[in-house]
Amino acid sequence: MRKFFCFVLCAALLGSLAACRAGSTGGTGGKPGGDEQRGGALSLDDSFVIDNPFAEEQPQSSSLSHGMPVTDPEKKPEIVYTGGECTVNYAVSASGIGRDFGFLLYLDGVPQPYKLEPDGEYAYLHSVSLPEDTEDLPFTFLFTPVTGTEGESSTLAVTSLTNPRFQPDMEQTSSYGGYHSPLTAEYPVNFTASPPPFHQQLAVNPCISNMVRQTQLVTSDYLETRGWSLAQLNEGIFQFITYDGEVRYDSLAVSGDAPAAIHYELAGIPGMRSQTTFYIDHMPIADDSGTLVFENTFTSGEVLAYDFGIDARKLDGFRTFYAVTVPLDTDDYPDFPISTLKTDSILFYQEAQNK
Repeated sequence: MRKFFCFVLCAALLGSLAACRAGSTGGTGGKPGGDEQRGGALSLDDSFVIDNPFAEEQPQSSSLSHGMPVTDPEKKPEIVYTGGECTVNYAVSASGIGRDFGFLLYLDGVPQPYKLEPDGEYAYLHSVSLPEDTEDLPFTFLFTPVTGTEGESSTLAVTSLTNPRFQPDMEQTSSYGGYHSPLTAEYPVNFTASPPPFHQQLAVNPCISNMVRQTQLVTSDYLETRGWSLAQLNEGIFQFITYDGEVRYDSLAVSGDAPAAIHYELAGIPGMRSQTTFYIDHMPIADDSGTLVFENTFTSGEVLAYDFGIDARKLDGFRTFYAVTVPLDTDDYPDFPISTLKTDSILFYQEAQNK
């Protein structure tokens, strides 16, 4: 089996997914070498499907791994950007339920639109369905970097989501089960040229209203309520989210009468920076000022809290909501297992549509 720098997601049961890292040997980005390295081998489908994740006939095991092909086992993987459209050779292995997946890309924590074929369309997430279990299937990410300057280095985070097309229908199920679970691989990007302006216009829903960010002190009562400790906050990143004042893991009925109230908390290693983006249907959403990405810097003894509303008048049908926080400068913290955070996907639905 051909080696590649991979990250692996395995599931003994669909409702209980666990991630682990495998084979950190190395690889580089480059130009595609032929049709087999294009996205043509992947079956793209960005429509939503409704398959009950708890149905007995569903496969009860799966695996997903992805990474850059190894070219030099002695070198840390890196991508060298030389101008124009960046091409990153990549590979995926998947079995069972893991054959349905999608990728979100981040450049220094900023959502990076990309294509899987030279003549394809830019999107923040492309959903892929493999017809059979596959090992080391090659393909290519293509994109114009949204950030970066000649002589600087950035980090590309590649985050896979399992079965991102799935959405509950509130009849067979109201839960996402183990679907939409994240798995992230990171690679340094060295810029030998500055990228041109990115002119692809992607639709953004400005449905975040009344965004307020503030810090609150960490007390013993607070730590007990969250189940955290000060020692843990000094060694990782932690998140907590409520919807209309409640912890939810499945769905929330919304209406146009009042915005859905979101409260999102982050705490972590003092001095570490991160970027947070909120999503509806795998598309970043903006606040009143048009901001898509929110930068965080963690401080000892403090928690960063976001409070905002989701304007249901700008939503229709069933919508999937989640938050993603991408840590920055993770190489500065080699002793801590730090990776991209994603909240559980939540279904927003209009109550009238469920009657």
